[in-house]
Amino acid sequence: MKVALKILTHIIFLCSISLLKAQHIQGFVFDKDTSKFKQALVGATLKWMNQKKGAISDERGYFHLDLPDTSRQHRLVISYLGYGTDTILITTQRNIEIYLSQGIITKSVLVEVERKASYFSKLTLGQTEIIGSKELLRAACCNLSESFETNPSVDVNFADALTGAKQIRMLGLEGVYTQIMKENIPAFRGLANTFGLSYLPGTWIESIQLTKGAGSVINGYESMAGQINVELKKPLNSEPVLINYYADQMLRNELNITLSRKLNEHFGTALLLHGDQNLLKSDRNNDGFLDQPLSKQLSFLNRWEYFDEEKIEVQFGISGLMQNKIGGQVNFNPETDYLSHTIYGLGINTNRWETYGKFGLLFPEKPYKSIGLILNAVNHQQNNYFGTSTYDGHEQSFYSNLIYQSIIKNTDHKFKLGGGILLNQSNEKIHISGLDSAPNMKEIVPGIFGEYNYTHLEKYAATLGLRLDNHNLYGWMLTPRIHTKYNLSKNTILRASAGKGYRTPYLFAENTTLWSSSRKLFFEDKVQQEISWNYGASLQHDFKISGKDASFQLDYYRTIFQKQIILDLEQNPHEIHIYQLKGISFANSFQAEINYAIFKNLSLRSAYKNYDVRMDYKGDILPKAFIPKQRFLTTVSYNTKYKKYIFDATALWYGMARIPSTELNPVQYQISNQSPAYWLFHFQATRNFKKISIYIGSENLFDFRQLHPILASEAPFGPYFDASMIWGPVDGRRIYFGLRWKIGEL
Repeated sequence: MKVALKILTHIIFLCSISLLKAQHIQGFVFDKDTSKFKQALVGATLKWMNQKKGAISDERGYFHLDLPDTSRQHRLVISYLGYGTDTILITTQRNIEIYLSQGIITKSVLVEVERKASYFSKLTLGQTEIIGSKELLRAACCNLSESFETNPSVDVNFADALTGAKQIRMLGLEGVYTQIMKENIPAFRGLANTFGLSYLPGTWIESIQLTKGAGSVINGYESMAGQINVELKKPLNSEPVLINYYADQMLRNELNITLSRKLNEHFGTALLLHGDQNLLKSDRNNDGFLDQPLSKQLSFLNRWEYFDEEKIEVQFGISGLMQNKIGGQVNFNPETDYLSHTIYGLGINTNRWETYGKFGLLFPEKPYKSIGLILNAVNHQQNNYFGTSTYDGHEQSFYSNLIYQSIIKNTDHKFKLGGGILLNQSNEKIHISGLDSAPNMKEIVPGIFGEYNYTHLEKYAATLGLRLDNHNLYGWMLTPRIHTKYNLSKNTILRASAGKGYRTPYLFAENTTLWSSSRKLFFEDKVQQEISWNYGASLQHDFKISGKDASFQLDYYRTIFQKQIILDLEQNPHEIHIYQLKGISFANSFQAEINYAIFKNLSLRSAYKNYDVRMDYKGDILPKAFIPKQRFLTTVSYNTKYKKYIFDATALWYGMARIPSTELNPVQYQISNQSPAYWLFHFQATRNFKKISIYIGSENLFDFRQLHPILASEAPFGPYFDASMIWGPVDGRRIYFGLRWKIGEL
């Protein structure tokens, strides 16, 4: 009996010790200045005084930390870059909220550390760059497609010489292979792909998260080269009134008004308004065609937000857009020359409506646990004509995503589970190159996903993701993805990722090349789904030069296509052959980047990029046309004391690119098989007052242009007309002026 009693006593003692050791504290770290709506501080460091054990707050500001010894009181030290360090005494509390103030105040000194305008996150497993609102202000940034002028990771190019559309390129691949999202909702896919980036005004944008390589399976299967997630201005942390006006010498005028109101500490609404127009008929190269189409756009977004950190988070809203473009020959009149065989004109008319809802269920006693639901519906109508060719497209889509996240035992083991459905109905009517068809597509894609995240001692982290979708047209799609991160030291991070991606092509809506030439179309295969694998690695290192902060980034990514649609311009300058990839197709991307704060008010950013993009054109493995093999970018930013004046300058060098052969054309319509290397320079100066900022600048300061962007421009209905052979800028220097006026306090 005594032996049994001793054994029982030992068991109870050991269990008690185990329970004591298992006790922990948890909570959130917030910005004290925004306590009404509780802005989370991501990456705050929490450590026990005189001990090495600690934790890092996550994207919600949440942390979880084991108690070193429950029998004693302990002091917890909380620090965050740019904020005052705080120390609190932990006694019996287990769920706490911590508020840090910006800057460190003494009797005579205010020490402030400013957040960088653009930086690479140390917390994300994927290579993610955070582009803040300050970075977006360094250029005119009229819309999302122009938001990357100072960014080395994303190339911005003209799609053709007629429409004025700008497309992006990432890892050497066209923008259709990069998944665009608005606040984690897939956006601008399908019929909106070509012009969608121009729909989103730059002043609506709060920040951009740019991730290279395969993205998270939570957001779908379509990320092949990367993900770009755009965060818009929020009702609870935006200026009550923000007015932005822009004008340039091309008579492009733009007005943006943002109105925000907090109805109470939990509930707010915002109305974002945009209008722009381009009124000047400009033909600087005297080829008889407008350098940029005349255009008008009106759009709005009304959003509502409710946030109660102890119960629920709700967001919903509605947006609408109307865009009209008229271009072509200078003397084209749409009222009298529509579909004329003698005067070439183009028209692009778009109407788009969108509504969304986001719902989050929170568990205050278990902050690591949450349930979220995303709903989104879009109605998109587009009517285009190019010369005598026409295109009418109508798309209706619905997207839903349900996400549950929690932990396994502790926050070192996190997981997310969920599923959703994509419904997309598109009806297209075309008349082009002798083709009269109405290709309709209905996509019904239900799917489920799971993602497991493991973190080991703040040193190593990995995320394994798996997604299974069933496409009504293409069958089952299995999407595996992995992201890993290893902290070699406090300032050096090594990352690697791999993953599979799928994409449904919308051939006519996505390729203005099909419309902007007289080439005949030859469909040799049925259009099928595209499939690719992406692999990559990156190195991030922070250091100091003469006591000044500096950072270095190095990355390499390779994308290999298993299936791909080939638009072959190589066989004949009068033809486009469309077929399935029969051989190999790959894109290799290498980039090196350095950021250096030379002085307190002077910063430098330089990057070099090298592409090797090749594909099989019926046995000929050639570099992809119009893609410069090399690119170099340098940006310099300088501001005077108190940021009264800010000066930003950007220099970009583009290397030579291959151009499809035109040897079968008459001599006067032949061009070189290689584009020249060239420089572009941008400059902007800003004068800040208390509530008003005035800025003036120039894009393409030295007016470099591709002088003859349209072949056979004098005979637009002849066999040699081609406006798709674009390798450089079309419109030349653009001098602009702008005004930003903030009314009211946050």
